[in-house]
Amino acid sequence: MKKIITFLFIIIVGILFANPIEAEYFSEIYFEGDEWQIELAYTELFGEWGFDNLDNHRLVTNYGISNFRSGIDLTNISVIVINQDSLLTFLYIDNTSDDVRLEQFIDNEWIVIDHAIWGSYQPFILYEGQSLIKMYFYDWGYIRVKDNEPTLGYEPFYSNARGTLSGRVFDSDNNPICGAEISIIPSFSPDVYTDETGYFEMVDMITMVYQQLYISYNEFSLEPQGEYYVEPDSTTYYEYILDISNTTNNQYELKNLITISNFPNPFNPTTEISFEATNLHEESQIEIYNSRGQKINQFSIFNNQSSITWNGTNETGKQIPSGVYLYKLVSNGKELAANKMLLLK
Repeated sequence: MKKIITFLFIIIVGILFANPIEAEYFSEIYFEGDEWQIELAYTELFGEWGFDNLDNHRLVTNYGISNFRSGIDLTNISVIVINQDSLLTFLYIDNTSDDVRLEQFIDNEWIVIDHAIWGSYQPFILYEGQSLIKMYFYDWGYIRVKDNEPTLGYEPFYSNARGTLSGRVFDSDNNPICGAEISIIPSFSPDVYTDETGYFEMVDMITMVYQQLYISYNEFSLEPQGEYYVEPDSTTYYEYILDISNTTNNQYELKNLITISNFPNPFNPTTEISFEATNLHEESQIEIYNSRGQKINQFSIFNNQSSITWNGTNETGKQIPSGVYLYKLVSNGKELAANKMLLLK
């Protein structure tokens, strides 16, 4: 797996990416340091390229313009990966914020035939080793998703990355609410209900930004504002407080958002476990368990800490064998989020 050195902040135009021209060519974007790679492809939905080469095409960014080198043949291929070597002149693409446009020279003018936008305007972050993929859904069109395993050069417009969205729902007295219905838009999975602890879990979620989450309980129908982010191979955790004291004051509070993941995964000998959380209790820690459910190590979390590094040892410093291990973020005795990692020796 390649390594992205810097974070990317991605903006999704209305979440459902729609090009004014009936064509979609940008299928995947990937950075490794300052170097970039873009996968261009076509789908049966829009037919073939419509052109035999990239001679009359160029890339335009917020920082410059560069034409493609002549002779980039598209005959008999459906996907191609371009990079700096594909262009006549150097073109800077900002991996933190940019608008990259693919333009074609038609009837004496340059026409935008596809573009990709990302920037610091949207808290949708690409972590190390992740790529941004444009994935097609029949009911929703093209949607931007994140993937921990870049597939540049094959399987365009597709990602099998999945994550989990979970959380708990409490009333205004901090008592768990059982039987609350949780649904999300866009919806690719059945609605779920909270259990006796107020906990809900949506598994096999597509790793994207969701526009809206709905919570229904008895006569209450609540629509918390904001967007919801699902990370690949990870669990995103939310907590809600619902005021169900009367039917005329349907209020809610989003208490907490927590994500946890590790990179690299699989790993040998070390991996970094990263987490994002707000309002953590002062007694918080990362706990690591083996496949038998036995805790083998624990790391305390201090103020403003967002990651820990684990070298594959137990609490006595002894190296542990290869296998699948579970790591948890625990705060004040309560498990907030969990994920799995694979140690390969």
